[in-house]
Amino acid sequence: MGEIISKYALQYGYGIATTLILAVVGTVGGFFIGILLGVGRTLKSRSTDSKFMKILKKVINTICNGYIWIFRGTPMMIQGMIFFLAIPVDWVRDFGNDIIFNGYLLCGSIVIILNTGAYIGEIIRGGIESIDKGQGEAARSLGMTYTQSLIKVVLPQAIRNSIPAIGNEFIVNIKDSSVLNVIGLTELFAWNKFIISQTADAIACYVIVAIIYLTLTLIFTLVFKVVEKKLDGKKVFKLNLFRHTKCYVGEDD
Repeated sequence: MGEIISKYALQYGYGIATTLILAVVGTVGGFFIGILLGVGRTLKSRSTDSKFMKILKKVINTICNGYIWIFRGTPMMIQGMIFFLAIPVDWVRDFGNDIIFNGYLLCGSIVIILNTGAYIGEIIRGGIESIDKGQGEAARSLGMTYTQSLIKVVLPQAIRNSIPAIGNEFIVNIKDSSVLNVIGLTELFAWNKFIISQTADAIACYVIVAIIYLTLTLIFTLVFKVVEKKLDGKKVFKLNLFRHTKCYVGEDD
């Protein structure tokens, strides 16, 4: 295996770079789509809404539900093939011939963004619904509109609570990006197939690529755990500071 790694280190490097680009772009792009879907899924008609607004909210709910149902209910491999076959071939070829940055990467990025958006949309929806309704009501009692209370009070807390699940989606994208080789995208798994064709040592090559995937997932799992602890640490610090202040005041009294 050492000989294969040393000889094809550059190819494995190309594969790792492409895989990480797909994971980052897919998660970031999917995050913004997910926010729209999550908010759209939680829109509810109120008695004060006009008839037009009630219909509009119902339409938005239906579109968001349909989007999530379609993209969560079908494999990303199938989505990639449909998207790839539906667009003009010249559009992909003319985008560029770089080993990494080419039309296949653009096509794969769009697919993984659309797919990830559906999953993060459900994560954000759950995060919004987990926030105590009293917080939104309190914000509106202070003069905020429904939209202002959602953007300034509810949504930031929902996103904060959703960070562990969003981090998990990033890990999933590292692995699931391998299915996009069906559209001609040369990510890590596709480069591994090329190396197998050159070495005829399939077992060793698959062991190598498995170790690479395990290493990548381990690294980013640890990174997201550190991020979670940092965020929790700030919350605990503020809570302890508040308690300390209360005790101090009590002693003076």
